[in-house]
Amino acid sequence: MNKEEYINYNTLLDELFDVWRSKMAEIEKGEFNFTEDGLLYKNDQTIKQTESVWQQSTKRVLFLLKDQNQKEDDKWDEDIRYWLKDRSVDRPQVLENKRKNRELANSFIKCLAYQFWGIIKADLENDWWYEEVEMHHEEVVELFNTHPFAFVECKKIPGGGNLRPSVLKHHLRNYGSFLKQEIEILNPNIIVCTSQQSYDSVLKMYSNELIGLNGNMNFRYHPDKQLLIIYSLHPSARKSNKGIYDDFMNDYRQYIRHQSELTKIIK
Repeated sequence: MNKEEYINYNTLLDELFDVWRSKMAEIEKGEFNFTEDGLLYKNDQTIKQTESVWQQSTKRVLFLLKDQNQKEDDKWDEDIRYWLKDRSVDRPQVLENKRKNRELANSFIKCLAYQFWGIIKADLENDWWYEEVEMHHEEVVELFNTHPFAFVECKKIPGGGNLRPSVLKHHLRNYGSFLKQEIEILNPNIIVCTSQQSYDSVLKMYSNELIGLNGNMNFRYHPDKQLLIIYSLHPSARKSNKGIYDDFMNDYRQYIRHQSELTKIIK
C-alpha cells in the first residue's frame, strides 16, 4: 500500500451535507429528515480502516439508490453509513435491523451484495453466474461485511415504499450539483445506477467525456477518470434477484470483454 495522504471521507461528506441540508430547507416545505450516506462502515473495523481500504481499492463500487425507505411507525432514521456497524446509541430494533443487514436476511440487501460480489470477482476466466454465487453465499456475506462500498441516495428525504418519478426528478434537478459533489468526494470508479432516472442524470454529469461501449446503452465509460457508469434494475423491482443479477452481470461481463480487447489494441 503506498503512503497516500489519508482522506477523511466522513468529514468531507458531513460538510457537504450541512450545505445540502440548508439548501433543501429553502426549497422544501415543512420539516424533513435528511438522509446521510456514503461509505458503509464495518462492524469489526474502525472508520479510518474502512476509509483507508476504500482509498486504495482497485474497484471502488458506489450503488446509487433512490431514497431511504422509512416507515412512520418505525422510523429508520439512522445514518446509512452505519447500516452494518453497531453503535452504543442504537435502539434494540435498530441493532436487530443491522444484524439482518449483515446476514443478508432481506431481499434488497442480498440483491446488492450479490451484485457487489459479481463486480469484485468476475473477470475473463470467471463469469460468476447466479447459481455459482449462491454456492458461495457465506463468502458473499464475508465480503459484504469486510470490503468497502458506498450507498448513496439520490433523494435525501426518506420516503415510503414507492417513489414517484416526478419527485425523484425534482430532487435530481434541484440538488443534482450536490449529488455530483458527493460522488466526486467518494471518487468511485464504478457507479451502479439503480434507476433509469439516476442513470440518465449521472450520464449528464459527464456527458461530453463519456464513450459508449459496443452499442450497449446500459453502460458508459469515462476514460480519463477510468470510471464505469452502469445501469441496473432497482433491488426492489418486480423481478427475482436472479433476474436482476443476470441482467446486470450480462452487461458487466460485456464491459470486461470490451476493456480486455481495448487493452490488446493499445498494446
